[in-house]
Amino acid sequence: MVNKLEGDIKLSPNVESLVAGGVEKDKKDEPYEKGAVTNKIYLWTNGIVPYVIDSAFGRYSSDSQAIKDAIATVEQISCVRFKTRTNEQYYVKFVRGNGCWSYVGQVHMSGGQPLSIGTGCGFIGTVLHELMHALGFFHTSSRYEANFKKYNHGIVDRLEAPYDMTSLMHLPRNAFSKNGLNTLEARAGPNVPLGKRDRLSEIDKAQLNSLYSCTGYPSCYKAFGMESFKIPDSKITASSYKMYYEPHQARLHMQASASGDGAWCAGQNLHQGEWLQVDLEGKKVVTGIATQGKLGLFVNAWTTFLELRYSLDQNTWYPGFNGQLISANFDMNSVQYNQAPKPFTARYVRFEPMFWYNEICLRVEIYGCD
Repeated sequence: MVNKLEGDIKLSPNVESLVAGGVEKDKKDEPYEKGAVTNKIYLWTNGIVPYVIDSAFGRYSSDSQAIKDAIATVEQISCVRFKTRTNEQYYVKFVRGNGCWSYVGQVHMSGGQPLSIGTGCGFIGTVLHELMHALGFFHTSSRYEANFKKYNHGIVDRLEAPYDMTSLMHLPRNAFSKNGLNTLEARAGPNVPLGKRDRLSEIDKAQLNSLYSCTGYPSCYKAFGMESFKIPDSKITASSYKMYYEPHQARLHMQASASGDGAWCAGQNLHQGEWLQVDLEGKKVVTGIATQGKLGLFVNAWTTFLELRYSLDQNTWYPGFNGQLISANFDMNSVQYNQAPKPFTARYVRFEPMFWYNEICLRVEIYGCD
């Protein structure tokens, strides 16, 4: 019996210990990003992956072609390169095993670390999914802000990326179901797609390139720094606020502390005139936003719908998201990511709550690039 996590992740001893919370992140390592391993030792050296394809695939030409097509796709969109193994000690060995599965990252296994493409697995999307595991990625739905199985914050790094429900690495609704019924659901409802099945999303591509420090593959999905405090408190302002719920508390995943109660809440609940503003300290290309509500000691609160405006000079304001009403949050703690219909250039971004539960409260992040 293969010891697997979440259906298709085969556990090496080190990763099994990490998932169980038995190994801490190496504090010397820089974080990598997204639902990926945080420790450099699990990455393939210089982004080069030696590999062999088991001779058993000689009888399954379509499966063999799917492997080759998936490898070509990764090489086309990133600096990661696959090379036919010569005498390398560590390498990926594509095997005709029982089902579709892979280890996470390079596991330093002599004799090759198997990656199984079994019966029914010979599709480019499936092979890409397993290759992403082998390159160091967990499932997107295991990020700590998700409402699914979570790993601790020390082993799964989000690479400053938004939560991507369209990711090839996101589990489908019926993951691990024994009767075909759904086992996962988005709080935004059943009409929200969960995961791609046939190709990498744009955020998948961006995070692969970030994980392996690829240059020359531009992307525009980085967090500008609300959560990380790269944006200083002085650059976050609001129309009004309640005591202990000042604008500088409006950071994604902010928690109550001596400096405040862990969210921005407006001083009054008005359908017009209340706003939270972030100064990006220069012209930036904005591609998306993420929002959370307030986890209160006695009363939870969140913004359900908002509008977004942006400006270059604080004098002329333009409607973001084509002036659409943006669906924000459904509870106090889940993160809702909204991608802009088209990128826009801004220095100042203003969140304007329109509807809410209990009271106007927000925690936010803004994504894009320089």
